[in-house]
Amino acid sequence: MTDAYIIPVGVVVALSAGYGTLKDLQLNNYRPVRAAEKMLVVYALALLAAALAAACAVWSDRAAFVAFTAEAAVAFILINTANLRMRTRYKFTKRATRLALAYAALVTALIAAVALAFSSVAAGASAVILCVGLSPTIAKLAALVMLPFEKANNRRYTEKAKAYLAGLDVVSVGITGSYGKTSCKNILAEMLSTRYKVIKTEGNYNTPLGIAKTLCRYAGEQIFIAEMGAKRRGDIRELCDIVRPKYAIITGVAPQHLESFGDIDNVARTKFELAEAIPEDGLTVFNGDNPYTRRMRENSPSPSVSAGYNEGEYRAENVRLNSQGCKFVLVTKADRIPMETRLLGRHNVLNIVLCAALAHEMGVSLPEIARCVKELRPVPHRLEASRAGDITVIDDSYNANIEGVGYALEVLAAFPGRKVVYTQGIVELGRAQKSVNREVGRLVAAVADAVILSGVNAQAIYEGLRESGFSGEVHRYQGLKEAEEGFKEVLRPGDVLLIQNDIP
Repeated sequence: MTDAYIIPVGVVVALSAGYGTLKDLQLNNYRPVRAAEKMLVVYALALLAAALAAACAVWSDRAAFVAFTAEAAVAFILINTANLRMRTRYKFTKRATRLALAYAALVTALIAAVALAFSSVAAGASAVILCVGLSPTIAKLAALVMLPFEKANNRRYTEKAKAYLAGLDVVSVGITGSYGKTSCKNILAEMLSTRYKVIKTEGNYNTPLGIAKTLCRYAGEQIFIAEMGAKRRGDIRELCDIVRPKYAIITGVAPQHLESFGDIDNVARTKFELAEAIPEDGLTVFNGDNPYTRRMRENSPSPSVSAGYNEGEYRAENVRLNSQGCKFVLVTKADRIPMETRLLGRHNVLNIVLCAALAHEMGVSLPEIARCVKELRPVPHRLEASRAGDITVIDDSYNANIEGVGYALEVLAAFPGRKVVYTQGIVELGRAQKSVNREVGRLVAAVADAVILSGVNAQAIYEGLRESGFSGEVHRYQGLKEAEEGFKEVLRPGDVLLIQNDIP
């Protein structure tokens, strides 16, 4: 009786425990990831409670039955409270659904096998202990079990997209870099749309399947713009094999995804895979301000130009930044033309110059570019300013690198009023995570009047603040939900709140 009861209850609890790892697997393109640190305390509590329930079997199965029911309820509430605090959610795509079902099958099989074999509540509770405690490992095992099928399925999908794209009368453009990819993709699409019909990868679809999905919407466009993301060596080369780009923009290289890349030199080598794929009749635009892309240009096998905020054949002069946007003069190889945009920040001037360089080289006139720049709208969650009652909110929460932190703080400094920064720091930096987030604290200290911290990087950022002699308010919270509640106490009418960096 009670042993059968444990199977569905234990499966529900164990499935909840694996949610965080399943989500992290999805965010990491279904490659193995470390157990979500934010879930470890929950796992420990659930294990302890389950162990107590199993121990009750010393007295009787009935006592164990009651204890296990209480334990399951507590574990379920604790685990799902942690799940609800996550900003991102598991998206049940076809692949994600297959992974979740494989995980559920492994968990169910383990709990059922133990519970039915021993026919006791204690045995069933012990199986639940095992599944909850090992839920990250079981989720990764499920991903490995599904990997051969998923690889074959992806190969069919991408080969079909590759063959389809090869048969189209379309010119492809690849955009990669540690930052600015999505913004440059959208800006370039607007510029090229003044002369051509353009299709682009949507959102952050910058993987082989994302590119293949975009091509399903093809309707006779002349230009295809593909954002290209990477977390490991060879990722860009794989994308180039599908897209076969003729033109490229490499926005720059910064410390990002170091957990998977190992070091910044591997990041640079991976981004350079795009330049290596450009044919002799194509063109690559390199960021003239970034030392890594400057070195890339020296080794570029195809024609190239340099564009930047300060350096390059295309560059910005007389830049004036304020809380309404920016104005500057675009200097080209043969001309100068004034530009005005509502986009905020020095980095957006760089993005515009990079895109203007390629658009102009592809035949778009400078007056057409200037008109387009004036109408540009910000990308959501990338320095997007709005009003929330008496508070100005600058939303820069999509993702971050150390250069982007500096640019965002420069934007914040241009706004009048008391300046408040909420940040959880920069993630996926491996061994460099603590030192980089201390630098985040030092940068924030130079601009902010008050700082709100949460998450695993809070201590490192706090140390950076103190190292810089920051004397303003510092408020620390455990997670995003608590910090949002804290906003009510910290913020005052007239404040400017910068919401910054990788919010999970």
